[in-house]
Amino acid sequence: MSKSSDEIVDEMIVFIEKEEKDLQAAKRANEKGTRTDIVNRILQKLDTEMGDEN
Repeated sequence: MSKSSDEIVDEMIVFIEKEEKDLQAAKRANEKGTRTDIVNRILQKLDTEMGDEN
């Protein structure tokens, strides 16, 4: 069963919020992590989700 567009949007919002929190935590701990890495993970997740639609 494929997800509705609303479900995908909701899931992506939660995913992006988690990635942003992880980035902020990494910055506080002086760990390596860049916005580019997060953007790439978001794009991969979106590609996976949209792959289910096609």
